[in-house]
Amino acid sequence: MKNNLKFYIFVFVIISQYGVAQEYVLTKTKHVNIRTHPNTDSFIVGQSQKGDIYEMIGEEGEWFVIKLFSENVRYINKCCAAKLEDTISSRFSLPESNVQCESIYTSIQAIKYRARREATELIPPTVDEELNMNMQHILEDMHILALFEIYKLNPAVYPLLIEKAVKNNW
Repeated sequence: MKNNLKFYIFVFVIISQYGVAQEYVLTKTKHVNIRTHPNTDSFIVGQSQKGDIYEMIGEEGEWFVIKLFSENVRYINKCCAAKLEDTISSRFSLPESNVQCESIYTSIQAIKYRARREATELIPPTVDEELNMNMQHILEDMHILALFEIYKLNPAVYPLLIEKAVKNNW
């Protein structure tokens, strides 16, 4: 009994320290549409480039459910992407320069402000608060996706960038 308890404590410590294994999706073709819902009639948030990697949070029929920058779920058709079976740490990394990382992070904060302003111009929160927030998240995802394409960053590095920003108090 005592040995079992030690084993469970050991497993708990390992899981809490390293987290649960995360699944990722790799886009296989150029210009993969990222959508708001799992159908081809839904709004296109942006397009992924061949080789981009996204955190997968599930599957829904013929669609991978992914998480983008706004933390909202988005969808990629399975015909254009594949689940990654291997470790992804070797497939992407942040720029080595702290100055460049801070610049990208600062740009993301400006994008979030811009998205909030644009969403309010399109749909004032006093008219429809939920629709305003949805529009804000779509605009955030769209603009940050474009920023990552400019810097040639893989979208999967976003959590690493946020972690680095918090650590460095940017």
